Amino acid sequence: MAAARRFLLVALTLAVSACAGFRPVAPAPRRVFAGEPTEVALDEAPPAGVDLRWDPGDGSPPRTGPVLRHAWERPGRYEVAVEGPGGIATFPVEVEPRPVLRAVPAHARGAVAIPGIWSRFDDWTGLIARFAPASDVATFVSRLGERLGADPAKPEELAEIGIDPAEGVGFVTFDADEGAAWILVGVLDEEKALATVQRLFDLQMLERIETGAGRLYVGATGAGEVQAFGLAGGYLALRSGDTTVMALQQGFEAIAAAGAGLEAAETFRRARGLAPGGDLICFVQREVQAGAVGAGVVAMDLAEDAVRARFGMALPPALMAGVDVAGLAAATPPRPELARFPGAVAAYLALSFDPVRTFTAFAGQSPVQQAMFANALAEALGVPFPMLLGSITGNVSAGVYLDAEAFADVLARLREDARADVDPTPPVAVQVELRPGMGETIDRALAKAARPTGDGWWQHGPSFFRRNEDVLEIVSLRVRHMRPRPEGTTDFSGLVPAEPGTQAVFVDVAGILATLRASEQRTPGAAVVRTILLEEAAFLEPIRALRLHGRMVPEGLAGELRIDLHPPAPNAGGAPAVPPARGAAGARGLEL
Repeated sequence: MAAARRFLLVALTLAVSACAGFRPVAPAPRRVFAGEPTEVALDEAPPAGVDLRWDPGDGSPPRTGPVLRHAWERPGRYEVAVEGPGGIATFPVEVEPRPVLRAVPAHARGAVAIPGIWSRFDDWTGLIARFAPASDVATFVSRLGERLGADPAKPEELAEIGIDPAEGVGFVTFDADEGAAWILVGVLDEEKALATVQRLFDLQMLERIETGAGRLYVGATGAGEVQAFGLAGGYLALRSGDTTVMALQQGFEAIAAAGAGLEAAETFRRARGLAPGGDLICFVQREVQAGAVGAGVVAMDLAEDAVRARFGMALPPALMAGVDVAGLAAATPPRPELARFPGAVAAYLALSFDPVRTFTAFAGQSPVQQAMFANALAEALGVPFPMLLGSITGNVSAGVYLDAEAFADVLARLREDARADVDPTPPVAVQVELRPGMGETIDRALAKAARPTGDGWWQHGPSFFRRNEDVLEIVSLRVRHMRPRPEGTTDFSGLVPAEPGTQAVFVDVAGILATLRASEQRTPGAAVVRTILLEEAAFLEPIRALRLHGRMVPEGLAGELRIDLHPPAPNAGGAPAVPPARGAAGARGLEL
C-alpha cells in the first residue's frame, strides 16, 4: 500500500512538473480570410489542465483555452502570441481580403457578384455606355464620386474612404425577406466605411442596434427616409427596401455567419463548375420539391471588344425525373451539318437528342398516355410509331429567314385590316437526319398525311416536306420557293463544335435589325409598326451576333454563350457610339 502511494505521488509530481514547464511550439504560419471564424491549434496539444493564453495581435482581448477561435476583421499581417507556463511562442497570420462569393450566405435565394468591379470600373462603365446614353452613364459616375468623396476608378482614393479596392460588390436576396436585397461591399477600415455611408446617404440620425453578429445601424435622412446597414466579416452590408427590425436582424445575422459562403455550398459549386466566367456571377437556387434544390449560374467575362458570357445550369431534379441524362449524352450521334442551308439565314438552331428518351419525357411516364399518343400518330401517318421513332437519328437543324418584302407585306396588310388573310408562318427550314435505310418509312408517312406538289415536295397545311436521301426537309411556303444556296456563301458548320450531343443557337442580330430597316423603305404604310419594333429593340443595337452551344452532361447543360459586339467608334463629341447596323449579307456575325 505504501509503495502504491509513493508511485501515485511520484506520478503526480511529474505531471505537475510537465504542466508547469510546458512551452508552446508555434504552429506554421496561417493564411485566412478576413471576417471568417478560424480555429488555430498547436501541433503538440498542451497537457490536460493547461490553459494557453492567446493574443490575436489585432487589438482584440486575449483568449484562454487549448485552441484559439477568432475572426480577424481586417486584412493584413498579424503576429499571434501563444503563452504557456514555460514560455511564449509567436507566429504570423496573413489575413487576406474576403472574396465576395464567400461573403454571400450559402442559403441565399439569389445572388449577383461582381468580384473585380473597382479594378475594372472603367471597363464596366464603358460596357454600360454601349447600351445606355453615354451622357447618363457619365452623370451617374460623377454623382457617385461626389457622394462618396472619391473617384471609384482610383483604388488609392477608395482605400482612403474605407472601401477595399481589391474586393467586389454583391447583391443578395433571401427567401425569408423577399421584399429587400442586401448589398455587400468589401471594406478595409470599418470606421471610415461608416463615415462614407453616412455621407453617401446624408444620414442625419444614426441608431445602433445591439446584435451578437456585428455592428448594425439604422439611420434616417433629413427627408425621413430610413437606411439600414451593418459591418461584419470585412463587408459593409447595406439593406435596400422597407425595413423591419426582425427582417433586418435575420438578414444581417445570416450574412455575418456566412463563413465560407457560396464557395462551400455544394449546389453552387456544381453549377459554378459549368460557368467559368469571373467578372460577373449570377446565382439562383430554389427548392423544386421536398429535399430537391434546383440551382443555376450565369457567369460573364469582360473582353476588350466583346462581352463573353459562359452559361451553365444544373437542371432542377423535378424536370430531369426519369430522364437518363448520362445515357442521353452518350447515345446521341454527332451534330447536324449546318452547311446544307441556303444563305441569308438570320438564325440557326441545332439539336442532338435521343428520340426514345425525349418521347418518354414529353409523353409522360404513364404507359397508358404513351400508348394513346403513339396510336394517334400511327393512325394519322399510317406507320407504326416505334418504326417512325426509330427512323430518325435525333439530329435536327433549323434555319430562320427574314424576307424584307414579305415581312413588309404582312405588316402592311395587318395594319390595313386586322382580319386580313395573311400567312403568319415564319420563313423557316428544318432538316431532320434519318437513319440509313429508313427513308421508305418516311415516304409512307408522307403519302398518307400529305399531298404531292411536284419536285418531290409534299404539302400538309402551310408546311412542305421532302426527303432528300437520308434527310427529311420541312419548310414553310416562302422558303419552299427560295433559290439554292448561293455560291461563295459562308459555311456555317463551324459554328457548332463537332461533339456528340451538341445543342446550338446562332442569331444574326445585326442582320435582323438591318432587315427591319430595309422593309421600312418598301412599304410606308407599315412603317409605324416597324419603327415601334426597332425602338423596342434599341438595346440590341451594340450587338452583332449571339451564339450559344453546349452539351448535355449529368449535371444538366454545359456550354458557352457568346455575345459579339460592334467595335466602338468615337463620335463627334468623343464619346463611344455604335455604328449603324450593316446589311444582312455583311453582318452575319461570323467573327466569333
